[in-house]
Amino acid sequence: MNFASLQGMLAASLQGEPAAPTDQVVVLHHPVPIKAGNLIGHIGRYHECRAEHPEEKLHLGVFSGDDVDAFIEASRAWARRLPDKD
Repeated sequence: MNFASLQGMLAASLQGEPAAPTDQVVVLHHPVPIKAGNLIGHIGRYHECRAEHPEEKLHLGVFSGDDVDAFIEASRAWARRLPDKD
């Protein structure tokens, strides 16, 4: 994902139109293939309207499988087996 793909959402939010939801998983109607090395994020300066200066931010598209809960539980079980730190 690059900044140009977010400009429509930004323009809509500035014009008072409802922006797309940001707190849920969105499944595309037509899958978009992503190959190793493809850009799926954007690093840049973001200026919050209430902030005095822009900040460096990262927008990153993240993809995961359907078994996230099982992965987290397995990771926690593995962490419990680690030796205590000094």
